Amino acid sequence: MEQAAQKPNDQLRQMLQQSVTAAEPFCGSHDDLAEVAGESLTVWFNPQMVPQQLAARIEHGGRNLPVINCCLGKGDWSTWLRTIESLSVDSEVRELLACDLDFRSTAAFKRLLHEIETGRPTTRNLLPLDTPEKVEAYFADLCALIVSIRSNGVVRRPQHDMEQPEAIQSRLSVARPLLVELTESEIGLAVNAEGQLLRLGPGHHRMSIARQLGLTRAPGELRLFHVKWVRGQMRAHGCGPLNAIRLGLASLPVEPLEHITSPRAVDQTPRAQSSGETP
Repeated sequence: MEQAAQKPNDQLRQMLQQSVTAAEPFCGSHDDLAEVAGESLTVWFNPQMVPQQLAARIEHGGRNLPVINCCLGKGDWSTWLRTIESLSVDSEVRELLACDLDFRSTAAFKRLLHEIETGRPTTRNLLPLDTPEKVEAYFADLCALIVSIRSNGVVRRPQHDMEQPEAIQSRLSVARPLLVELTESEIGLAVNAEGQLLRLGPGHHRMSIARQLGLTRAPGELRLFHVKWVRGQMRAHGCGPLNAIRLGLASLPVEPLEHITSPRAVDQTPRAQSSGETP
């Protein structure tokens, strides 16, 4: 039992050591960390306190590096940060809220249709929106998500049975592939060297909607940690990296899932949560 408990710490220590000499600024496996840390990295957070997004993929040393798949990072991340308000999805949500969800009247809807005509369709949910039908479906899905979050807050993602995808077919559209629905997770978060939260990976639409509706609680998954922050927590708590991350959560602006039974929205009382959402 003791040896089994030590193995995750050994794996993380090895990742930390490798990060020192690694040429890439991001390393380690998010899947490996999630496997050993479990639900402890799924938390409630305040979307209003996360104004920036870290790129899910970066170009580094002539390689395309999938930051979203990593669990550790080092150095200065500022090159790969953008404010959430500057992103096109955020603009789409803003326009929809301004026109009471009449998406056909928005500049964003017309722009995506125009991009089809120019042969440069926008990609959303890993799918090129290369037909008017897909553009319509994308905005219809986005409007439905806004209505859901406005009524219920941002709810936990459902656990889908990968062997029975037919159970979720009713929530799919031509703009949302089955693979995206099956593999979607909570809003992704990263922790920088100073212990500040950044958005990373899944949940772009949910994050923009939550911020613009003024929600102060949403479920998120901590996916990536700055090496400097991890080492600081190890020194502070005198323990291995896995326990340091777990104990270090108390220093972050997050709350464990079990401490809050439902998401809370500004000036709203969430009703019964729906079983599934689009991202």
